[in-house]
Amino acid sequence: MSDLAGLATDIGALLGTLHRIDPRQVPPTPDGWEHEPWGDLRDELASTASLARPLLGAGLLTRAEPYLSGRVPEPPQDGPVRFIHNDICPDHLIVDRHSGRLTGLIDFTDAMAGDPVHDFVGLIGIGGYPFIGRVAARYDLPLGEGFAAKLEWLSRVLTLTWLADAAAHDPASVPKHLSWVTHAFS
Repeated sequence: MSDLAGLATDIGALLGTLHRIDPRQVPPTPDGWEHEPWGDLRDELASTASLARPLLGAGLLTRAEPYLSGRVPEPPQDGPVRFIHNDICPDHLIVDRHSGRLTGLIDFTDAMAGDPVHDFVGLIGIGGYPFIGRVAARYDLPLGEGFAAKLEWLSRVLTLTWLADAAAHDPASVPKHLSWVTHAFS
């Protein structure tokens, strides 16, 4: 991508627009995802950690082990409730290959009312925390207390969970997910 600053501006503006949709207009998800305690995410990772451990180099494994073993407590789930895409990642952003600017967002299958931090987590795969910081600087709504701590915890837990899932179900995507884990622990 040739223009990460421009892309960050575009994504920040998109998220601001998206998150202004009244969350009361969003029907509940069939499986109640919007009410899932983050402790369940921690427990899910611990139950699949054996799939991720062999994929991590020694240094990364040392940093990830507290998360893999479920020893890092989840932060409070007290963020603002907004309409969120809930699956923003490089795979769902349409970026012009010449300019590097955002042209679209696809796959709203997981959309729900929830904490906007979820829409920042998947951006870890583009440029890590520095890129997410650029997006947040262009985002014009309050992110709520503890955003950085929630972002770090969710980024680490979810990228490790996605890596374990890739190891079990989509081995071809393991390198991509391993790079996301690396960004989450940098």
